Amino acid sequence: MSRRSFIGPDDGVSELFVEELTFEQGAAIPLHQHPIVESFVVLDGALTFRLGDETLTVEAEQTVTIPPNTPHAVVNGEARIARALSAAPWNHDTFFREVTTYLEGTPRD
Repeated sequence: MSRRSFIGPDDGVSELFVEELTFEQGAAIPLHQHPIVESFVVLDGALTFRLGDETLTVEAEQTVTIPPNTPHAVVNGEARIARALSAAPWNHDTFFREVTTYLEGTPRD
């Protein structure tokens, strides 16, 4: 998985971030949670989101908003590349080590 920042610390913005994520086939974000809302807009392809006990597939041009403290994971189970925008009201420089609790897998950088 690769990421490209659109809004964040490199732009002098520490109150929120917006990034583009590119998921190759099988790429995933492991199960985790944080005390803030996070939203995704799928741009291309489809992504499968696990939100608590619910699993849903989000197709291109659809959105999903993850409420605070909801355990969630994301995977590209399709044979094609998927791209999405991700946004949350937090400083991206500290998001993964200060506010995110991983319940499975390895934390992102």
